[in-house]
Amino acid sequence: MISAYLIPILTAVLGIVMLAITEKIFIILIIALGAFLIISGSTALFQLSKLTDDKVYRINLFFRCGVSILLGVLCIILSVNGTVEKAVNVMLIILGVYAAIAAISEIVTVLKLKELGLPVKGNITEIAGTVIAAIVLFLLASPVGPNIVRFCGIAVIIAAIILAIAAWRNSSAEKVEVEVIEDADSNNE
Repeated sequence: MISAYLIPILTAVLGIVMLAITEKIFIILIIALGAFLIISGSTALFQLSKLTDDKVYRINLFFRCGVSILLGVLCIILSVNGTVEKAVNVMLIILGVYAAIAAISEIVTVLKLKELGLPVKGNITEIAGTVIAAIVLFLLASPVGPNIVRFCGIAVIIAAIILAIAAWRNSSAEKVEVEVIEDADSNNE
């Protein structure tokens, strides 16, 4: 019974944290983005470098993946040092610019993959996601950034309430179902 309410409770806690320590959320975001950049850059480098020997493609790939890994390491080092707290907006803008450049670079990758007859649906989704990420990063770096985080915190709390209501309804429905089954069993005896 308690486990049904665990996700709504944790979701509510996340929303409250987003409201309570809005400025620290940016640091957590930068650390998470840094880890993502390192993982995605490394993965792309190892997976996509084997596809073709085309020089332009490989230079584009190595540059994009190298910058991704370097920015990821920089995000984590600055965040752990506490230096990023002073330069959060600068880091968000740098990450936004990187995301925009990465989206353009990914277009080159898509064109080459299409030329090779390989599927590109996932790459097109990645381009769209990267463009959206760039826009969000630029918005977070703007003066309305903290308000966006607060709004998201409120949205997360509302989602937690909806999840809690759904969990309560599910547990109520399960109780009724168990009672019906017990009544049917007692009538059969």
